[in-house]
Amino acid sequence: MSEQVSVPPPIPSASKPKRKWRWLKILLGILAAGFLVVRIFGSYNPVDLELVRRDLFDAAHDGKVLEMTNVGSKPVKLLRITINDRPDCSVSRLSFVDNSPLFPSVMRIGDQLSLVSSCQIVRATAETDQGSNTYSFNR
Repeated sequence: MSEQVSVPPPIPSASKPKRKWRWLKILLGILAAGFLVVRIFGSYNPVDLELVRRDLFDAAHDGKVLEMTNVGSKPVKLLRITINDRPDCSVSRLSFVDNSPLFPSVMRIGDQLSLVSSCQIVRATAETDQGSNTYSFNR
């Protein structure tokens, strides 16, 4: 008796996938990534405040006055200022003409605000509706 050996059918030749749309997909991926990067960097908008430490009296050299100016391109709502990261260092307006509350206050473009602190100012953290920033001073 002879056995019949069955042979599997031949494997079809491997055809390469069509690259018809591959370049378009790569191009769209690069464009989408570029758009995302531009959106991320465009949304970064730091607080544009200029802070200068002054002396209450020229002879005192105490560094307890802080002059804050909005040098940005839009109004800023000032929420809080922390001096030297200490809760016991309080701030108040230097001007007695305006009786409005200090916080929250809106600073339009070019507005300047003078504050006096109970401590010598070494570091000031300004918290606004657009974020917060810490400024350091040395003497």
